[in-house]
Amino acid sequence: MAPSRIAERRIHAIDHVDVMSRIHRDDGIVSLTLHFVHPHDAAACGASFNCGAHVSFLQWTDVYTR
Repeated sequence: MAPSRIAERRIHAIDHVDVMSRIHRDDGIVSLTLHFVHPHDAAACGASFNCGAHVSFLQWTDVYTR
């Protein structure tokens, strides 16, 4: 069985990740979007992005995208 097929069976399998960074005035801005293979329950599934000492909690866009 191909490795991608095994990953697709896992409930938290990620289809792809989009990461963008930019500078705004004196701040560095990082945008992170996770696209899951399977739908998720937003109330039961949390995720955060840590960069150095900063922590940001990811917001749901739809049942596949955080």
